[in-house]
Amino acid sequence: MRSYLHVLSMSDFRRLWTGATVSTLGDGMTFVALSWLVLAEPGGTARLGLLGVCYTAPVLLGGLAVGPLLDRFDKRTVLIADSLVRAAAVVSIPLTAALHAMPDWLPFAVAATYGLLKMVPLAGFPAAIPQLVDKSNLDAANALESLSFSIANVVGPAAAGLLISQIGAANVLLIDGASFLFFALATAMVRRELRPNTVLASGSDTGTALPRSASLTGLAKDRVIVATTIAFMAFNIAEGMLIVAAPWVAKNQDREVKDPPGLSRRSGL
Repeated sequence: MRSYLHVLSMSDFRRLWTGATVSTLGDGMTFVALSWLVLAEPGGTARLGLLGVCYTAPVLLGGLAVGPLLDRFDKRTVLIADSLVRAAAVVSIPLTAALHAMPDWLPFAVAATYGLLKMVPLAGFPAAIPQLVDKSNLDAANALESLSFSIANVVGPAAAGLLISQIGAANVLLIDGASFLFFALATAMVRRELRPNTVLASGSDTGTALPRSASLTGLAKDRVIVATTIAFMAFNIAEGMLIVAAPWVAKNQDREVKDPPGLSRRSGL
């Protein structure tokens, strides 16, 4: 416990960690709120499947771009830009809903924007940790990052479910937008520069690296890596099905509670 408190006493790490934790809480609310909006419209089940595709498929493209971005620019700049863009995208829904002018395609565009930029904080914050703490505190800092991410991903969806019934799905997205702005502000307050490291990732003194084809061939021959990769792929496929099925089940269960089968017959309606 003492090591965690020591790491949190470092102001730059504490600011970035707090901002990332709050933002991840908002992230946990996003898909639940978007799902509720989509399910409220005709053809909700098919639209929910399309929303799941928009929410997950762009992660592949965005993930490929995150590495070069973090290798070229200050991580603070990348994280702030990501937070501001996603805040604008998410807040567009409650703003247009308040004006009764929200187009049908907007939730899908927001989901695609979120998916495209999802890997920025997921990669950016962990990549910044070695520049915020010394080597002796890396384990504690990484543990805090993993702990906040795990807890936020559990609390976020649960909080969204409770808030939707009180303030509506669109206003839940307003809270998510505020969490992005908080992360941007917290990141801007980090005083230490988080510029890319000049040391080559290979760690080689000569600066040489194995050809990419040779590296991929070596990985393909490693049974543990191949098995782990396949297991994660299967898990992600199942999780993709779950994020579509779970909101549909919740929505229909809520409808059955409000209007139990046979109620109209018993009441004579």
